[in-house]
Amino acid sequence: KYLWNGLQLSEWYIHHSFQRLTNPVNPRRWGSTSPTMADAFYSYTANGLFVPAGVLQEPFFSDSFPPERNFGALGGILGHEMTHGFDDQGRKFDPDGKLSDWWTPEDTRRFRTKAGCIANFYSKFELMGHHVNGKLTLGENIADMGGVKLAHRALEALMEEKGQKLTNQQNKVFFTSWGQNWCAVERHRAQELQLLTDEHSPNEFRVNGPLASFPAFAETFSCPKGSAMNPEDRCSLW
Repeated sequence: KYLWNGLQLSEWYIHHSFQRLTNPVNPRRWGSTSPTMADAFYSYTANGLFVPAGVLQEPFFSDSFPPERNFGALGGILGHEMTHGFDDQGRKFDPDGKLSDWWTPEDTRRFRTKAGCIANFYSKFELMGHHVNGKLTLGENIADMGGVKLAHRALEALMEEKGQKLTNQQNKVFFTSWGQNWCAVERHRAQELQLLTDEHSPNEFRVNGPLASFPAFAETFSCPKGSAMNPEDRCSLW
């Protein structure tokens, strides 16, 4: 029965795909994404953020969580996807989702300089004798760094609307919540494969990389100046 259901689904999808060949292109079509998918994504061509219902639940979001937990988890993910619109690939698409060289030469030069800093920064990370490929993972690293900043700024704005300021404890919950997004247990061989082929950095560096680059983290946890999580020189793009 399971095999039969799978074959029926594949057959339906093939027929459905062929039917779309005679229809106008819909840039906002969700494609093969399921509403139950626990993730979010950004589309260059649609210039849009897509948020399936599956991610709007624990551990990423709950109306019973304090704001700092929701913003650190789901907020960080959404900020990550938004930043993809201005990463090394997303910047090449204009507001209408068309591939276009719409930046000034000076903007492009400054972007490449700052992006190069990020690539070099991540290339210094090492896992099991292998270094992260900072160029391969550049787009995702830019998105991670931007995502944390956007979510934190949004949380600050929410507190300002309430006439309050973020406390140190709230900041700790926010940053811990971001770290828990990437908490996982993986086999060594899977980690090695990821280092060689995945455009995402290993989970450990998806946490430490953006947070070491964000001064608010070092202030919150009183990281000594010049330590791994509070370096003398930082990369900052957005």
